[in-house]
Amino acid sequence: MNMETMFYILLMVFISVQGNVPTDFPSANRLGVVDNFSGKKNVLVFLSDNTLKMKYSTSPETWSGWIDMGSPAGLHLISNPATVHGHKNEVHVYVQASDGQVYRVVQTMLQTNVTVPPSFKPWQKVSSESQIPRDTEASLSSKDSVTAGHFRGNIVVFARSLSQNSSHLYWSKENSTGGFTSWGRIGGGKANLHSDAAVVFNGFSGYYEAFAVMNDGKPYRMWQKGGNKWSDWRTHGDSHPAAVKTSMPVALPMSNTFFNNALEVFILGTDGHVHHMFQTTCDHVDNPWGYCTWGVWHTRGNKVPVGNMVNQLTGGSNIHGGNE
Repeated sequence: MNMETMFYILLMVFISVQGNVPTDFPSANRLGVVDNFSGKKNVLVFLSDNTLKMKYSTSPETWSGWIDMGSPAGLHLISNPATVHGHKNEVHVYVQASDGQVYRVVQTMLQTNVTVPPSFKPWQKVSSESQIPRDTEASLSSKDSVTAGHFRGNIVVFARSLSQNSSHLYWSKENSTGGFTSWGRIGGGKANLHSDAAVVFNGFSGYYEAFAVMNDGKPYRMWQKGGNKWSDWRTHGDSHPAAVKTSMPVALPMSNTFFNNALEVFILGTDGHVHHMFQTTCDHVDNPWGYCTWGVWHTRGNKVPVGNMVNQLTGGSNIHGGNE
């Protein structure tokens, strides 16, 4: 994320506290912020609040009003938006709906006038070949259940299932026709996600890794072992601290210059402290612990308030290549 986009995020925080967002703005809501490369560059901001809403910058100081983009027919949205660019730099937005499935809207055309709203295709379901399992009584207490990224030139989407007693992580990959493969469950069948999963690309290994807190309150990790294979979930680290089950881990790549894009992960402990661990050495051999070895858990700073909010941690990289 560049400094211009970071400026817009800070600006959106200011806009939020000024009340120019939908009136119901619970703490679980997160904005999806993405550069718009169509025509004259600007920034798009998305909010999932039962329906998908969009704001766009018309200058560094001015913004449009919120535009309601609706939702898939007969459904309401239950996850925060995940944004990613497609092959032609068009913006894709992915969200999970009340039927437990993931849907997307895709930007349709170039624009040369930033005062005109970007146009998007109608709602499309991700993967017409299969469904993510869903229990009708189940609901999400958090909203970061969808992640979108790239893998070997194609978009890949991750989402957790809406299940009463056994929530699992699924993924689907874009295919050569622009559609998506069947949803596949990853991580094995034993672990049961209590938190949302933090899914992050390891720039050294060239594969994804995922982190989550399970029903037993322990942090777990799994990693991609090839184009279509994944490890099982395994507890992450020796002497791991007890984690707040409603707060998903934060996983970030470290500096490419100093750490070869190895990963660092943070969790919120039940003791009120933030704990972190980072990868130490990496090679291109898939060892029993993955492609990288890990250090030990460390406690960071003083206690932080542990309230009733979900997914309380967030993070980013500073200008020195470190994570905060």
